[in-house]
Amino acid sequence: MTIEEEINSQKWWVLQQIKKKSVLLSRDLFYLKKATPFEIGERYIGLVPAYATQIEILDSLDRDGVIKVYKGYRAGDLVTSSIDDECPEIEVRILKPKFDKVYKKFQNACDIGSYLNNTFQTKVYKNLNNGKNLFGEQKNIPEFLEVKSGKSNISSQAPYQNQNAENVLYSIQYTERREIVINNKYILCQPRFGQDNDLVFRFLYQKPTKSFTHKEVESEIKEKLDGVFSKRFNTILSELGFTGQLRRLFFPNVSRVAIKFNNNLTKTDLEKLKIDEKKLKAQLKKLKRYQTQ
Repeated sequence: MTIEEEINSQKWWVLQQIKKKSVLLSRDLFYLKKATPFEIGERYIGLVPAYATQIEILDSLDRDGVIKVYKGYRAGDLVTSSIDDECPEIEVRILKPKFDKVYKKFQNACDIGSYLNNTFQTKVYKNLNNGKNLFGEQKNIPEFLEVKSGKSNISSQAPYQNQNAENVLYSIQYTERREIVINNKYILCQPRFGQDNDLVFRFLYQKPTKSFTHKEVESEIKEKLDGVFSKRFNTILSELGFTGQLRRLFFPNVSRVAIKFNNNLTKTDLEKLKIDEKKLKAQLKKLKRYQTQ
């Protein structure tokens, strides 16, 4: 499952919990605990987003006009605010008809993942990727639906992998928690969910070795971004931590108008780019060590 599919799956789970809460209470307004928005039962562990991610998704749905999030305890005492404010409870109000439209869209795209367990999902994805149906029978079937916003969406293709993997010296992984990890050892940073740095890097990560203009990147992320994309590529790279030899290694070609991301670099690549490996290793040693979950 790609990063894009994982995020869509997590959003779909949160949307279902909102819907269930609304149906059970017979109203479109209810309260949640900020620390634990939707309880994760034992049977759900490993299938749903962590509590922190649930909050980020609620924040994202608020920005998209799907729901409205308030702070406080009782409806009469509430003041509109950011979900980041320190408060033990949050109020969630469903905004119709936008919520119903978004719910239906995610249902059409992700419903298959809501009813299958992890083991069966793995088999299903494997069969689909091999041109077979759900039960492993050879059959021509359309590509699995993905959630789209407007006319454009971020590609869900898996990142290019160097065919000679044993020769790769430096590579980047973008984890499900949005951690930019180098060589599965060092954490460079963790962009904020759904913000421009996250959306831009995720898009480039899915399409390495290809050059994109600022307008092309904007067209891919504008439907998912809350606001206008005007930030320069150099600013984004600096905020993500790509400086010095790291920028020269992974983003050797970047300007105000275009950018290209390289991944899975070999010794030959380092020589062509004239990378000072001593300085590069010194940069990496200053980073936080990555611990697999």
